[in-house]
Amino acid sequence: MQHSVQEGTKYMIPFFRLMYCKYSRLLISFLLILTLFATFAIYNGIGTSRNVSYANKVYSLTNSKLVLQATDFALPGVDGRIQTLSSQQGHEVVLMFFCGCRRCYTAAKRVSSLQQFGKLSAVTAVASMPLSLTRRFQKETGLLGYVLSDASNSIAVKYESELCPRFWVISPTGSIRYRSDSALEGKDLEIALSELQRIHVAN
Repeated sequence: MQHSVQEGTKYMIPFFRLMYCKYSRLLISFLLILTLFATFAIYNGIGTSRNVSYANKVYSLTNSKLVLQATDFALPGVDGRIQTLSSQQGHEVVLMFFCGCRRCYTAAKRVSSLQQFGKLSAVTAVASMPLSLTRRFQKETGLLGYVLSDASNSIAVKYESELCPRFWVISPTGSIRYRSDSALEGKDLEIALSELQRIHVAN
């Protein structure tokens, strides 16, 4: 009898070691995935309220000692002429990024309608598309201002605005005052446009 117990114990101990090792690895993997998800959630603001003011949804440096300068660029406009951001220094610049998707067309048409009623001034729009499509985009949306072709998408990448439409406000000295933190549509788009109108009136 004692011999049988010893034999059973001899086979059970490696079994439990194997099971312990197997489930330990699963537990470690689960905890690692959970940690990565929590990090992603915190970084992207998952679980935060959507009913926040526009002031909390933009990148504001007006009250900061740190001043970041907008990156200069040179792009062809719909008229074929090269335009630079630095050439507009001394003026408030509303910089917009579009790619030609449904959201971009909706936003551009809303901007155009506000411009026609004098509620928004001319903008500088960067379109991530070839020049021929950029011309078509301006014609179909009626945007007023510089509409520039960023066919390589390089400027949108530098401004972290690949997901669009995105709005930026550059001060007369070239520093970044605001930026929208996500692709704008629906209520978020209207809130952003209201803020741009406030800036337009203030200037």
